[in-house]
Amino acid sequence: MIELDAVGWLWFSVPVLGSVISCTSQLFYAWRIYMLSERIWMSGIVAFLALVQCGFGFYSGIFSHIIGEFSQVQSRAFRTTIVWLGGTALCDVILAGSMIYYLHKSQTGFRATTTLLSKFIRITIETGLTCATFAILDLALFLAFENNNYHLAPSIALSKIYANSLLVVFNARVRIVGGRNAMDTSVTAATLSTTSNTVTSRLNQASRKGGAPISVSISQSQINDDVEMGSLPNGDGAKYATGDFKAQAY
Repeated sequence: MIELDAVGWLWFSVPVLGSVISCTSQLFYAWRIYMLSERIWMSGIVAFLALVQCGFGFYSGIFSHIIGEFSQVQSRAFRTTIVWLGGTALCDVILAGSMIYYLHKSQTGFRATTTLLSKFIRITIETGLTCATFAILDLALFLAFENNNYHLAPSIALSKIYANSLLVVFNARVRIVGGRNAMDTSVTAATLSTTSNTVTSRLNQASRKGGAPISVSISQSQINDDVEMGSLPNGDGAKYATGDFKAQAY
């Protein structure tokens, strides 16, 4: 029974490693919020909460190792664990809400940019809300069952969810050569070519009837879908990384 009650390596694998992985993911999203909004206060709040929960997670893990008895950990490390789990849940909720708000606010009306932003909003909902849900569930089980360690089930899975959500975001930025984007580009080029020929033919017919000569120039600019999150336009009309849009009249 003594061996079953031993903390073992759980003090390191759950609080310490979990805090490091979650803090890394949350700091990455804090940087993204800053690049999207260009406002330091929101990303500063997220970064502060991420560092606080990481620090208390370290403290809870070391204190659990000192206690040594698994049955005594929850009662003796109650306050520090509350700050650790509560800070994680609050940070995840702020992250999910902020990312969805600023991504939605960055929409410009251009089809390529709107499609890209909709993709990032969908990924944010799928990953951010999942992390927030598990963090809230972890905190709720810890508060509801003070004499049991049921909260360890979502707590063990939480670090894996953070790591996978970060990988999902990175993989979403990969562009497949010859994929759908290339097909859309060829279709757009063909459409523009057909439209240009039609307009030229009609204008030539109009000029033969004695009208004034008219010159029309239709140009296509390649839009780069590999957009960095820091270059997306914000609500104040900031910089565009998807390309320069120019209109000329003749």
